[in-house]
Amino acid sequence: MSYLVLLGVELKHIVGGTVDLLQLEGLIGRRRSPDSYVPNRLHVPLPFTGTVKLPAGKTISDIEQACATGAFPKLATIPGPQTAIAPVPQLTVK
Repeated sequence: MSYLVLLGVELKHIVGGTVDLLQLEGLIGRRRSPDSYVPNRLHVPLPFTGTVKLPAGKTISDIEQACATGAFPKLATIPGPQTAIAPVPQLTVK
């Protein structure tokens, strides 16, 4: 059993199932405007059960660690030729 916690409200849900957003909004006292479209159900994905690995051709030195106080886990690299990763376009703010 896992839990969804949002704004201090703890809801039990079935992993891989759905959470009723209208019921959730009622619990936290939020009401959406009538002209905004939001689906009424949030699908909860199944937990990942595989092994986390770096793409082929990448090493731990390619990772920019965000938290300097915690150790980054040691990850294996997938064998084979380097994986092509598309560049992320840079957005300009006007």
